[in-house]
Amino acid sequence: MDKSEKDTEQRILEAAIKEFSLKGFDGARTASIAAEAGVTHAMLHYYFRTKEKLFECVFKDKMQYVLDMVLVPIVRAEGSIKERICKGIEAHFDFLMANKDLPLFVFTTLHSRPEMFREAVNGLAPVFREQLKEVQCECDKAHEAGEIGRVDVPMLLCDIACLNVFPFLASPMMMVVAGYPQERYGEFMEMRKRETVETILKRIQ
Repeated sequence: MDKSEKDTEQRILEAAIKEFSLKGFDGARTASIAAEAGVTHAMLHYYFRTKEKLFECVFKDKMQYVLDMVLVPIVRAEGSIKERICKGIEAHFDFLMANKDLPLFVFTTLHSRPEMFREAVNGLAPVFREQLKEVQCECDKAHEAGEIGRVDVPMLLCDIACLNVFPFLASPMMMVVAGYPQERYGEFMEMRKRETVETILKRIQ
């Protein structure tokens, strides 16, 4: 696939996230996705064939990117285990800032089409489990060296996901309650990112 085709595919994927997030899987229309991406309806079907296949590709593309961005650096990046975990948290949060529609997309699809969601997750599961083993090994070594407390990696990732994702689902309500005007959204979210990092560092002491 050349660069032009890759760019077209990426535009379709990004348009699909918006459409699925706003309307759910059943309400989403491939014609609307094609229009948002600036391609013909026929071209969209050339790349992805069906709406189900488009959903699967969107989900796998984004989830694989998140796994590679958060888990792989913990094993292979430079620095202490704490520094690497912090970098993973920050990278995940920054990714969500650049893809604000993604959390809602995942949650709406999880509830409206759980069987399709499970099928997409199953496709990533073998690689994900291998990455989890590597990260657990790194954390176990760091624990034995006295750098951190004992860490159950799946539980740690659940903590990170909850702390990072929830603000993107609830930020409109949270900002009103906290008294932040909309123009301070970026500042508010940066505060949330720092809070997550500090919370997780305390968690792994």
